[in-house]
Amino acid sequence: MGYSEQFQRYREARGLTREQLAARADCHRNTVINVESGRPVKFATIIHLMHHLGYGRDSNETRLLALLWLEGVTGIHINGTDTTALASDHAGRFQQLAHDISGRRLTRDDVELLGFAARNRKVLNALRAIRDLVQESARPSPGG
Repeated sequence: MGYSEQFQRYREARGLTREQLAARADCHRNTVINVESGRPVKFATIIHLMHHLGYGRDSNETRLLALLWLEGVTGIHINGTDTTALASDHAGRFQQLAHDISGRRLTRDDVELLGFAARNRKVLNALRAIRDLVQESARPSPGG
């Protein structure tokens, strides 16, 4: 079950219509509809609506909704058995990367360029080919 279905259950458990919740939260009813239909919404919007349903920020209901929302946004099954090990591995790799970046004094632009290159392999391959071509043409020709 996703966050949208769970949110709808919470609203219905309080005996409120979408319109009533929207009026309480001083927002448009489409905001509630967007949450319940699974459209992309900020978690702050969900927190705001949960508050007006009577659930605190630290309530078990809000925490469950946070996990379900995160699963929906990331596509990662948070409660999966492999997720904790994977997250720990990524955290360690991220710490090493942060250390390497600061040690090499990379600028923000350098890091953004690296990110772009990682997301756009074809562009990176084209740039490499251009670099190789330029380097090759700059070399003295054999016997010349």
